[in-house]
Amino acid sequence: MKNRLHKTVTIVSLGLVAACSSGDDLPSSLQTTTTFSTTFYTHSLVIKNNKVYGWGNNALSQVGDGTTSNRATPVEVLVGGSSFSGVTKTAIGGSHSIAYKNTEAAVWTWGSNALGQTGFDPASASTKPSPSQVNVGAVVQDVAAGGNHSLAVAGNKVYAWGDNSSGQLGDTTTVNHFAPTALNSIVGTATAVAAGGSHSLAIVDNGAGVVSVYSWGNNANGQLGVGTTVTSSTPVQVRKSDGTPLTGVTMIAAGGSHSLAVTSDNKLWAWGYNGFGQLGDGTVIDRSRAFEVPLTGFTGTVAEVAAGSAHTVVRLSDNTVWAWGYNFVGQLGNGSTVNGLSPVKVPIGTVQKIESVGGNHIVVRKVDGTYWSWGYNGQGQVGDGSTVNRLTPVQVSGI
Repeated sequence: MKNRLHKTVTIVSLGLVAACSSGDDLPSSLQTTTTFSTTFYTHSLVIKNNKVYGWGNNALSQVGDGTTSNRATPVEVLVGGSSFSGVTKTAIGGSHSIAYKNTEAAVWTWGSNALGQTGFDPASASTKPSPSQVNVGAVVQDVAAGGNHSLAVAGNKVYAWGDNSSGQLGDTTTVNHFAPTALNSIVGTATAVAAGGSHSLAIVDNGAGVVSVYSWGNNANGQLGVGTTVTSSTPVQVRKSDGTPLTGVTMIAAGGSHSLAVTSDNKLWAWGYNGFGQLGDGTVIDRSRAFEVPLTGFTGTVAEVAAGSAHTVVRLSDNTVWAWGYNFVGQLGNGSTVNGLSPVKVPIGTVQKIESVGGNHIVVRKVDGTYWSWGYNGQGQVGDGSTVNRLTPVQVSGI
């Protein structure tokens, strides 16, 4: 999930987690068990030539072509039979999608609406087969899609809706919301959001030059970055290992149960679940506060960061791509299925943009304009016309 969660692994918290410890470094074996999901975060979206294309799992219309047929190659997302043009950004959730145009005071959503994640009352529509407009009330600046919830920044405020069972909407309750709801408890100017499996992040400028990260929702593995494993239904400020706030933040990303940030001094920070090495520190020890990821071997500074269910992907300033964490089905793209506890270089050449990160697959756009993908492909989400998992990058067909 780019600036979001990308999360085909379902993280199941054990009942004893909260009682175990609230320390910074928590053994993953004591905290979580993981199961591999074949249906969650298993579709892809890209924008090309002012059109939106989707492919992969479409059982709940998350591809957006008006059907429920899986697509192993890209199809155009249409609105009323016409191209869905003018889109600034798309994001994929567990089984829903969201997009925005930077000229509108609304978002566009489609796919599953079982918990109101597309911004409509589930009693009236459990799915949305193609993009539908949802009013937010101010010009939209960013969007993110979580497991079953959605986020937006509009008018420098954070809005949230959908599943709220872990407090991931940040409104002090655990009541689901079927329409965008402003988080008035965040004081400052919000500029970006990221959505994890059931937690949320936002970059906030306090108006005095301090730009930090706020988090809320599920915290079973320390993914909120506050030094505990206590879930919070109100936004809290992410802190570094020494207890001071993480500031100077320029980018954020949220995975299934882990979080990442980049700061203005070109440092990469990570916290949360680390059972597969997705934090990149060479261990499988969870971190409940942000720590600096060792960038040994990197050939440039971090230009983009994204997270899947239990893996992490970055594009560097020299347009190389690196990945680490869970590699059961080739998520790291290095030809193996061995988990990576520290960053490994993906053999793909020069990449211009990380386009779409699902639970266990990645889609990128190379400098030459072609699209490439790798990882889990059980629903056709790699886009090469097959359902064969790809351990190394392959070209997406048809675009």
